[in-house]
Amino acid sequence: MAKQEAVDEGARSATRFIEQVADGQCNADLSHALHKLGLKLASECRQRNDKVTGEVSLRLKITAEPSGLVGVIYEVNAKEPKNRTSGSVFWLTKGGNFTTDNPKQQNLPGIREIKIIGEVRDVAGVANDNDGTEGGV
Repeated sequence: MAKQEAVDEGARSATRFIEQVADGQCNADLSHALHKLGLKLASECRQRNDKVTGEVSLRLKITAEPSGLVGVIYEVNAKEPKNRTSGSVFWLTKGGNFTTDNPKQQNLPGIREIKIIGEVRDVAGVANDNDGTEGGV
């Protein structure tokens, strides 16, 4: 029996191929990942009022056997933009602990909290009863 030569048939549609992998599940997973990423990008753009970046990748592992049988395994991965969080500033103590007080800054002597009793008036003469409401003069 003569060995068949490979014939170049030209490229076929990659999207049609992806639609057929795993009976359409590859296409569904890729579509879902793209949609989810789109929602996340839109949300982060609005929140940050800035450009954000994400990624979606489709990885195909294709194994061919001498019989002509081909196996395809796929993997869809999405890399969403990280949520922006606010930060904090701390100082390190000599013992290696974190503190919100600067350990190198001296405290002013005699400073203490004063409890306000009764009515407080500001410069404009508007009374404040310390309950969040303003009273008249």
